[in-house]
Amino acid sequence: MNSDIVYFPIHEHLDSSHLGQFIGHEGINIYKIEKENGVTVDICKNDEENS
Repeated sequence: MNSDIVYFPIHEHLDSSHLGQFIGHEGINIYKIEKENGVTVDICKNDEENS
């Protein structure tokens, strides 16, 4: 299996209906994105957001 780590603003590549819905029971959207696209989604803050 090939794997690549790609860093990009995920909001530019998602349907807007998914935005803001990654916490709690709404986390099912991550599973849906992963299953439909054959990817693993790991959402993290960048350095600017951590400061």
